[in-house]
Amino acid sequence: MIKKAKIYFDSLSVRDRRAIRMGAVAVVLIVLYLTVGLPLVESWSQVRNELKACQGKLDVINGSTAGSKAKITGLCQTVPFVELPQVEDVQRKLFWDKTYDQLKSAGVAVSSGPSYVASAKKKTVLGFGTLRLKFSGTCKYDQLLKFLSQLRENPYWVAIDEFSVKSDEKKPEQVNVDMIIETFVK
Repeated sequence: MIKKAKIYFDSLSVRDRRAIRMGAVAVVLIVLYLTVGLPLVESWSQVRNELKACQGKLDVINGSTAGSKAKITGLCQTVPFVELPQVEDVQRKLFWDKTYDQLKSAGVAVSSGPSYVASAKKKTVLGFGTLRLKFSGTCKYDQLLKFLSQLRENPYWVAIDEFSVKSDEKKPEQVNVDMIIETFVK
């Protein structure tokens, strides 16, 4: 059968042989395109689309766009930043320094403190103990509110254990504050 096809092919004119060869090459190219080229092109466009989506996510994370900067700023305001607890002596100084700065910026005048308050029974949460500090101060009512609102910005977890506010009889605009605050320690 192959011999007959070869004899028939040789009997054709040069122009017909050229047309058959071009047709055979075209059939091979079409089959290669459909089996190899088309899947490659489709997967390449899919990879490019995934790359664009990932790049968009990175832009949002990095804050490259104006909208993403606002989202990150809002997220930072709602999610508190908390430092990990340190050894008690180190934590006491760090915690009081930051709390004292917040008291000072709010306008609360510290009259006594900080003094360490030992717990009757040691509280532990996930293996961390608690450190309790007591202080007293005087301020105006709005300054006290400002200090309380700033506590969530303290990088050390702060809990108010005891809180006492008394009005000063001589100066009614002033209040006396006694407070015990807690944080975690190793």
